[in-house]
Amino acid sequence: MRLTKTTLTITGVYYLLNLLLYVLPLTRLSVFLGLIIDKKEIVSMLSTVFALAQAFFTGAFIPSEVLSDGILMLGKVFLAAYTIKINDLMVEQANADLGLIFLNGGILIAYAVIFVVLSLIIFKKRVKKE
Repeated sequence: MRLTKTTLTITGVYYLLNLLLYVLPLTRLSVFLGLIIDKKEIVSMLSTVFALAQAFFTGAFIPSEVLSDGILMLGKVFLAAYTIKINDLMVEQANADLGLIFLNGGILIAYAVIFVVLSLIIFKKRVKKE
């Protein structure tokens, strides 16, 4: 990552925090998938499908104004939808609703917690089998 004048401002710190909020549940999802799927090829395939679906359905590749409401609703299943929403709210700055920023951040944290709990359940079941 290249540091710029924007990165070293408070807005840059907010963007970095948003990135951290995005990476946290993604790493938990990766651990969960690694626990339930034994073959590396299948994990790789699912990761690719997940990443592309996430990018197309959330407005990362295609502007969300162009996407239909149904596709945007489907996109809310993916983590990127909440990260993009936070980024959009931060761009608005003066008009940004902090409640919406915290709500979307909370959803990302909830995803992380869910994946941690699911991973612990699967891990305990695997340990008991061995």
